[in-house]
Amino acid sequence: METAQQNDVKINKDHFLIQEIMMAIVAQKHIFSWESVDNLPDLARIELVLENVPDEPLVQKLEDRRGKGRNDFAVRPMWNLVLTFLLTGHISWASLLRELHRNRDLAGLCGFTPFGKLPKAHNLSRFLALLLENVEDVLKMFHVLVDTIGELLPDFGKRLAVDSKAIRSRAVESSEKLRKDGQPDRRGEHDAAVAEKRQFVERENGTVEEVLYEWFGFKLHLVVDSEHQLPVAFEVTRGLEADSPHLKPLLEGLEEKHPEIVARMEEIAADKAYDSEDNILAAQARGAVLLCPTRKMWKEEDGSILDSEGNEIKLKLLPGRKDGDLAYDQDGQLYCAFQAGPGKPWTWRALAFKGYEADRKALKYLCPARVYGIECPCLEDCRKGYKTMVRIKLSEDPRIFVPTPRHTIKFERLYNNRTAVERVNSVLDTVLGFELHTVRGLVMTKLRVALALCTMLAMAAGRIRAGQRYIYRSLVRAS
Repeated sequence: METAQQNDVKINKDHFLIQEIMMAIVAQKHIFSWESVDNLPDLARIELVLENVPDEPLVQKLEDRRGKGRNDFAVRPMWNLVLTFLLTGHISWASLLRELHRNRDLAGLCGFTPFGKLPKAHNLSRFLALLLENVEDVLKMFHVLVDTIGELLPDFGKRLAVDSKAIRSRAVESSEKLRKDGQPDRRGEHDAAVAEKRQFVERENGTVEEVLYEWFGFKLHLVVDSEHQLPVAFEVTRGLEADSPHLKPLLEGLEEKHPEIVARMEEIAADKAYDSEDNILAAQARGAVLLCPTRKMWKEEDGSILDSEGNEIKLKLLPGRKDGDLAYDQDGQLYCAFQAGPGKPWTWRALAFKGYEADRKALKYLCPARVYGIECPCLEDCRKGYKTMVRIKLSEDPRIFVPTPRHTIKFERLYNNRTAVERVNSVLDTVLGFELHTVRGLVMTKLRVALALCTMLAMAAGRIRAGQRYIYRSLVRAS
């Protein structure tokens, strides 16, 4: 009879035999194979960006600076690694390095030797510090890519949208701590500022409530093409900077670096934060119309008037009209004085808008009684000119009277293009990592934004050149 010990030995042998059989049917795979790179769609997507970023001047400059010094990790693979960070969805550089050490395909794509040494945290930190000294060269790459997209897309820049975006800092407040060498503690945020934004939210019960949002960090002022949803110009400031003063400098910079795009520009959609006479005139000086709602700034003590429908409106009399029979509201709608009958109170009726005369820089309005066929007891006593046409020059009030009046359906249709910049901001947050990030400092934030926008443009250029125009705005699809 077999003892218990012999039974155990027999069971163990059977167990190992089963394991050997199971392992025998698993094909042995190579740790690294260049042939596998072509079959990995995510790597193909990253490779597309690396091939279309105009980084040769920057890389050559960094290589010349290194000279004959230590070259444990070459400039080109390190630069490719930085670009890869934006496309792999990592929150921190440390998580990217961990993937690099376990993903040899990614390491090979960046340019590192498949079985050689890979960079560590201190190597990447030094390279990022080197990039901070060359932010202007990264900005040049951005402008080259904007010109490239302008060549690939003939209508690029025709319709623009502008808005600001909050970039929150992970630091709660600035740190006053100093390092042993007397320099500021790099763990603290020394450049950011507290900013706030007010919004009016309509509740379910119909009431409107003012909500105050506050954040500590920076602000990205971004101009995008609303048709193609690609960046055109940008600026990074501290969070407390107002939006309105930055539109004119953005247009001036765009005119200086990309005059061919400014020549195509027809409209710029922006929210009411950019409403100012300077911005409106700056856009018109470059042949474009600023589609921006007015901020309701007329004072309450000016009083309100009832129109012919009984609605309460605020009006100002048109300058230079002695009889005081023409007035306008904050949206540029023109009104004429109207009396329903002898002894009845005077009210105001909106005139019919009939278009914009570019040669005269004037808006045309017609009598509503003649256009719509409504009755008007004052029609016979009305000024002769009002029966045909009233022209209002934009110079009467440049902030109110614009080529595309805010009270028209055309304005509403074109203004809807402004949502394009919000979609680009969403891509920056969710795909390129600005919703959760570890960036600190104004210069590093500016570098990170420039790299992200270069990635978007390079991806679009690569897809268009590869015949994938149907997905040229996508950063996540491989083909």
